[in-house]
Amino acid sequence: MVPQLTDVKTFRHKLLSLFPKRKDAIFNLLDSIASHAHQCDSVVQLSTAPCFERQYTSITDAIVEGLPSACWNEIEALAYQTFCAQTKRHCFILDCTANPRPHAKTLTDKSIVHTPKPTPGNKPICTGHQYAAIALLPQQAQDAQKHWLVPMSVERVPSDQKGHEFGMGQLGELIHHLSLTNEPCISIADSLYASEQCRHEASKHRNLIHLFRVKANRNLYHPPASDGSGKGRPKIYGHKMTLNKPHTHKSPDEYVSFEHTSAKGEKQQVTIKAWYNMRFRGSMSFRSEEHPVTLMQICLYDADGKPSFKRPLFIALTGANRDTVSLKEACHYDRCRYDIEHFFRFGKGKLLISAYQTPETQNEENWWKLFFVAYQQLYLCRGLASSQPMPWERYLPANKSTQAVQSPSQTQRGFARLLEQLETPAKMSLAR
Repeated sequence: MVPQLTDVKTFRHKLLSLFPKRKDAIFNLLDSIASHAHQCDSVVQLSTAPCFERQYTSITDAIVEGLPSACWNEIEALAYQTFCAQTKRHCFILDCTANPRPHAKTLTDKSIVHTPKPTPGNKPICTGHQYAAIALLPQQAQDAQKHWLVPMSVERVPSDQKGHEFGMGQLGELIHHLSLTNEPCISIADSLYASEQCRHEASKHRNLIHLFRVKANRNLYHPPASDGSGKGRPKIYGHKMTLNKPHTHKSPDEYVSFEHTSAKGEKQQVTIKAWYNMRFRGSMSFRSEEHPVTLMQICLYDADGKPSFKRPLFIALTGANRDTVSLKEACHYDRCRYDIEHFFRFGKGKLLISAYQTPETQNEENWWKLFFVAYQQLYLCRGLASSQPMPWERYLPANKSTQAVQSPSQTQRGFARLLEQLETPAKMSLAR
């Protein structure tokens, strides 16, 4: 459903009340990020935006004095009630991203983080902070085509913890304070979230289905075949299946094949093989055999029947309700997992998420949370902010489209004009 202008005004009025201090300055900064950040090279340059009604020193005042008192849990609840309360199944996408800070000598709790480096021979590492992000997958098809997500929670990963394990605990807290304990939920993540600790954390939530990628060098086990003797200790593991060795694969329990059209309009054939009740090796701290998984092998073929990729993709589902997700749905969810990479790239390139330079760790954390709120506001305006393409871009197919939903970049360009129809923070404060 495309939002109306009244929905945007209602959201902004409710959001304003969740910033007890410096609310007007914070809202000026929010609007500047959403409308002007793609034209800026630094955070202080946001003060030149037409919607920023103060001097540049108010940026620091809003971040240092206003954001520490913000009601972040209530902001997350507001975003959930506004965007996703009516969905039948809540699909959470989890991932971590780095905020490199190699030159911040006094910044506390830094660690080695991954950062891409184009120079050959250099290791892709740097010192800085890592942030665990959780976003909800929208249910509307138009939103999925434009790679939209609904960001819900972001937390800095302490240097003594692993990002994927911290993220699973963060998801549990989010499910609890959004009162989703009895609602069907799915967590979608990459192969790092296949660890024993992550599966253990997922098993604590009875209505959570955890979908994750499985590396091709992993071993899984079929249920043991009963010998009928009843003597000795019952076997826990049966036939061993090594994913990158096809001769160890038994016949699948289910097979599905369907056509798929790529983003370039090419026809492709997708085949899915599934094995039920597969088991990972367990330990004394987590009895993995008590929490079996559904293992899936996904292969993609072009129009000539040739594999599109060198190796097949393996994913797995764990959770008591995993059978409620069909193989085709699981394939769709895993494909949507990559949208969080678009989200990170858009945030770092267009919303200055990693441009804020500060020696205070707490200020940096609050800046990242403010970025999530700015993106939420863009998502709410995705059908209202008309695109403002550059003269050389107006002939592109994306700018000729008549779809009601715009992409994140298109929405950001049109957001400045939409602000003319919205109330300023000062007028909203008087209305309250």
